[in-house]
Amino acid sequence: MARVAALLAMMLALIAGIAAGKGGAREREIPVSAEAADAFNTARRKQQAGDMFGAEREYQTAIRHTPDFPHALTALADLRMDTGRATEAEEMYLQVLRSHPEWVAAASSLGFLYMEGGQLDKAVQQLSHVVVLSPSCSALLNLGAAQKQAGNLEAAIDSYSRARRSDPAEPRGAYNLGNALYARGDLPGAIEQYRESNRLNPVHTDTLNNLANALRDAGGMCVCVYIFTHTHVCECVCMHIYIHIFIYRLYMYIYIHTYTHTHTYI
Repeated sequence: MARVAALLAMMLALIAGIAAGKGGAREREIPVSAEAADAFNTARRKQQAGDMFGAEREYQTAIRHTPDFPHALTALADLRMDTGRATEAEEMYLQVLRSHPEWVAAASSLGFLYMEGGQLDKAVQQLSHVVVLSPSCSALLNLGAAQKQAGNLEAAIDSYSRARRSDPAEPRGAYNLGNALYARGDLPGAIEQYRESNRLNPVHTDTLNNLANALRDAGGMCVCVYIFTHTHVCECVCMHIYIHIFIYRLYMYIYIHTYTHTHTYI
């Protein structure tokens, strides 16, 4: 019976790990008691149902049965972050990382916490550590976002470029790299990336809008009007693009009307 109970506990721990939905290549499964695994899975169900109070209570129960349960500690920290208790969340993330410095879920969430709190240097440092642990496309995109927000545009461009190489089929990589290149003033590079992002995800309207803006800046007003008036080929175009169409068509009408009425050709 003891061996059966131990096997059951390990199976439940594996279920708990899958249910957590987070983790990097270096994370390892942590043995937990059957009671802790059951409480953890109950907490996940309650949280998905919107019962945050009940979920928190079940996470605490799981941690009480297995104090070194990084899935439960990280999930509870996430919940506290989501409910406006950033200080408590930070303490729990740090607690996990002291015992499990390779735990990607906690490391990533801590980086987001710092970024949301305006501690951008800490955010960059933390998310750089995540990239070392798990150099995935998503990790590189997160690092690039923190670097860009911190004002380090060149570092952000490097991270976004690495993300593109890591997963060329990911449209967010091309889109974010395009934004960073646009901010640097590299219009040809930005246009190339926006076009690639649009190819990968034709219905992302922000990509179309930013592509139109870059083409406008690179080629003048006539190019801009042409692009804006041809965005209707996309099945999902947001309203502000049509507003741009109206504004620029009106501008061109006024420009042409004024020009042809105030100049005499000899």
